[in-house]
Parts: sequence; C-alpha cells; structure tokens
Amino acid sequence: MACFESGWLSWARLLLAVYDCFFAEVCMLGIPRRFSHFVYGFIQSGLTCAIAAAIASFPFLAGGTFVTHWLQSWLFAWITMSPIVLFAAPAIRNLTHVLTRED
Repeated sequence: MACFESGWLSWARLLLAVYDCFFAEVCMLGIPRRFSHFVYGFIQSGLTCAIAAAIASFPFLAGGTFVTHWLQSWLFAWITMSPIVLFAAPAIRNLTHVLTRED
C-alpha cells in the first residue's frame, strides 16, 4: 500500500506542478503580448495537426503501430504547417476585417 501511496503522491505533485506552470506567472515564458497571435497560431497548428494525424493513423490501430505512426505523422505535419500558419496569420486577420463589418 505504501508503494501505491508514493506513486499516487508523485502523480499528484506532477499534476500540481503542471497546473502551476500553466496558471502561475512564475513559469510563463514571458513572450510579449504583441506576439500572442503567433503563439496562438503555433498552438492551434499543433492541435490541428495532432487531430488530423490521429484520424489518418486510425487504420494502424489494429496492427499495434498507431502511436508510432501518429507521432511521426504529427511531428512532420506540425513542422510543415507551423511556418505556413505563422506567416499566414496576419493575412488571414486582414481578410477577416475585409469580409466583416463593424456592428
């Protein structure tokens, strides 16, 4: 039982550290807010690529190679798409201003 408790406590400490890193100002990277659209694009492209790679890797689930194939596909897609998303973000923002109107 002591081994289980120590394992549980280490996971709890890890989760608290991750929580503190995301929600405390101490662990933030300190990227200036004026670059927030680049940070948003980087995170958004990573999430989108992860979901698309998981969907594309679904047939490998039966063979037991899903995780390996998914990670390779996701990393390649993210490396490929991040620069495109980051450079396209200002143009897309300008296009949204052209396509929409003030209320």
